[in-house]
Amino acid sequence: MSARPREAGAEWDNVFKPPPAPEIDCRRWRELITYRASSDTRSNDITGVLTASYSMILKLYFKACQAPSASRPPSVVRLFPGLLVLLVLALQLLPSALLGQEDVEDILGEDTQASEATFVVERLERLRGKPIDLNTATADELTQLPWITPLLARKIIALRDRAGRFRSLVNLSVIEGVTYELLTDISPYVTIAYKDAPYWIPTEGRLRASGETPVRTARNLHLYGRVTSRPSEEVEMSYLVDRDPGESTVTDFQAAYVTYTRDGVLSRVNAGDLSAEFGQGLVLWAPGGFFRGYETVSQAARGAAGVRGYRSSVENGALRGVHVGLAQSWLSLDALLSRSELDAYLNDDGTVRRLSDTGYHREDWELEGKDALTEDLFAVHAAVKQSDALRFEATFASSSYEPEFSSGDTGSQSSGALYYAGDGVSVGGLGVNLSLPQVDLFGEAAMMTGGSKAFLLGWVCDLRRVEMATVFRSYDRDYYNLRASSFSGGDPWNERGIYLGLQTRLADSKFNFYLDGVQHPGRSYGESFPKSGYEAVASVERKYANGVTTKLRGKLTKREDSVADPVDPYARKSVTSSRQTYYGDIIWDAGRPLSFRLRYGSVKADGGEKGSLVFAGFTYRTQGVVSLRGRVIYYDTSSYESRVYEYEDDLPGRVSLDPLWGEGMRWYVLLGVRGKKLGASAKFAQNQPADADGEESASSELGLQLDFAF
Repeated sequence: MSARPREAGAEWDNVFKPPPAPEIDCRRWRELITYRASSDTRSNDITGVLTASYSMILKLYFKACQAPSASRPPSVVRLFPGLLVLLVLALQLLPSALLGQEDVEDILGEDTQASEATFVVERLERLRGKPIDLNTATADELTQLPWITPLLARKIIALRDRAGRFRSLVNLSVIEGVTYELLTDISPYVTIAYKDAPYWIPTEGRLRASGETPVRTARNLHLYGRVTSRPSEEVEMSYLVDRDPGESTVTDFQAAYVTYTRDGVLSRVNAGDLSAEFGQGLVLWAPGGFFRGYETVSQAARGAAGVRGYRSSVENGALRGVHVGLAQSWLSLDALLSRSELDAYLNDDGTVRRLSDTGYHREDWELEGKDALTEDLFAVHAAVKQSDALRFEATFASSSYEPEFSSGDTGSQSSGALYYAGDGVSVGGLGVNLSLPQVDLFGEAAMMTGGSKAFLLGWVCDLRRVEMATVFRSYDRDYYNLRASSFSGGDPWNERGIYLGLQTRLADSKFNFYLDGVQHPGRSYGESFPKSGYEAVASVERKYANGVTTKLRGKLTKREDSVADPVDPYARKSVTSSRQTYYGDIIWDAGRPLSFRLRYGSVKADGGEKGSLVFAGFTYRTQGVVSLRGRVIYYDTSSYESRVYEYEDDLPGRVSLDPLWGEGMRWYVLLGVRGKKLGASAKFAQNQPADADGEESASSELGLQLDFAF
C-alpha cells in the first residue's frame, strides 16, 4: 500500500479538461459510472434516479399531510404506500457488485488453456469484490488489470501526485491514450474510496450446479460453492469447495484462507491456501498467470500481486501454509512456508513421473494419484526501491518432494519422461525494473540446483498513439520449476523465443499485432527431438457512430511436430504443420437494452482440412437488473485439426471455450437476474451433430447459479 495522496484542490481545475468534442461522445462519458459516499460507492445511474424519486415522493407526502384537508392532493396520499413499497423493492434490486461475467474474449486468445482463462476470470472476480482504490494504488496493483501497461500505471500515479486525489474515474481521461472504452473496461475493478465509506463487499458468495441433461444422479453434477467475508478493510476470509462430475464427495477439493493487511511495518499476514506472484514468474507465480491474447502490449509484463488467498479451482495451484510480509517506504520483505499435497502420475515403483493437470478423481488410476505428492516449500522475497524509476528484487524458493520424482525408464522416449529427477530443488532469481519517460524495462534471471538457468528481458515503449512491447526469453531444457509460470508458449522450460507486440489507435480504429517465435532445444512430451515455430496474431477493431463495431482477427501458427514414420512404426519423423484462423465480427448496439452480434470464422489446417463457423447472438438488458443472452452456432470442420472456437457467455465466474469439430449446430440461452443482495443465473445449451439420428444423439447442458452479497 502507498501513502494516501494529498487532497485535491485547485490543481484539478487546472489539470482536468474534458475530452475534445469531436473525439468523445459526452453522453457516454456521463453514463460511464458515478461514485457516491455511501456503503455502495459503485452505483449506476438508476440508483440516483430512484433515490431522487424516493426523496421527491416523501417531500410531496409530507407537504400534502401539512396542507389543509380541503386542498390535499388525495391521489398522492392514496398512492403513497404503493409507491413507497415499489421503490423499496426497486432499491433492493439495484445492480451492485453482483455483475455478470466479464467478456474475456478480447483479452484471451482462441486456444487459451483452461488454467490461464481461469486465472484471468478469478483475478477479475476478486477485484469486483474489493476494487482497487485509485487514490492509494501502487503501480504493481494497477498492472494486475489486463488492460493497463506499466507505463500507463506510472502515468496514473504521476497524475495523482501532481493534482491530488482523484474525484472520479473520468479524471483519468486527461492522460493521453486513455479512452472511453478503456475506462469502461476497468470501471468494475477500480473505485474512488471515501473516508469512512466501505468500497468493498463485506460478504459475498456463490453456489453453482451444472451438468449434462438429463441428470440421472447428483454425482453427475459439477458442484461449486464459495463464500468470502470482509469484516473490515484489513481482513478477508474465504472458503471454497469444488467437485467435478463423477467424483464421489462434494468436498473433493477445498481451499480456505485468512488474510490481514494494514499500513505499517507488518503489512500483510496470510494463512491457509495461498498463491504467490513475484518478479516475472521464473521462481514463483500462480498457475496460468501468463498468456498471449489480443491485449498485445499489456500482456508482455504482468503486475505481481505478491502473496494472497487462493480462490481458484485449479487443484494443483495452491500453496497451503503461512505468509508474513513486511514493508517500508524503500524495502519490502516476504516469507512463505507451506506444505501442499498435489495430484501426480506415479510410476510402478511409487515414484512420481509428473504432476496431473486434470483435477479429476473418478477412476481408480486417478484416485491413486490424488494428493500423492507432498511438497514442502520455503520462499523469501525482497524488493528494494532505489528511486521512483529503479527497483531491484530477489526471490528464493526451496522445495522438497515425497515421494521423489523419477523419469521411470531413463531410456524411454515416452510422453511421460521428464528431465528433472530428485527429491528436492532450490531456485533463486534476481529481477530489475527500470522506468524511463517513454520506456519501461523489466527482467528476471533465475538458476536452480544443478546449474540450469532461465532469464527473461523485456520492455514496453509508448510513442504517443503507438505502443510496442518486446520480450526475450531463454529457459534451459532442464529448467523444470513446478512453481514457475512465466511468459512462454507453454511451461517456462525448454524454450527460447522472442515476442514482438504492437498496439495503435487511429481515429475510431484500434490495431493490435504480435509475432512470437519460439524454439524448443530439447525434446518435450511426445517429441523425441527439438522443434521450433512461430505464431502471428493481428486484430483490427473499428467503431462507427451508429453503434456498430466491426472486428477482424487473424492468427497464423507454424510449428514442427513429430508423426509416426509410415516405414518404421517404431520411429517418428519431423513434419511442419500450420494452422490459419480468421474471424470477422459485426456488433450492433441497438440501444441501451439490446445488442446483436454476428460472426463468421474460417480455419485452414494441413492436408487441405478446413473448418468454418457462423453464429448470431443477442444480449438484452433491462436497466442492469435482468439480462437475457442467446446464441445459435453452425459449424462444419473436416476433423479435430480444423476445429473452431467460440467464447460463450456463461455463468458468472466461469469460462466456456470448448472446441467444436465435425458438423452440427449449437445453441444456448443465458438468463441472469442481478440485485443488490441476490443474483441468479441459468444457462441451457444444446449441441446437435448433423449426423444425429434422433433426440438422444444431441447433448444438452444445464447450469444454475446463485450469487449473494451483503
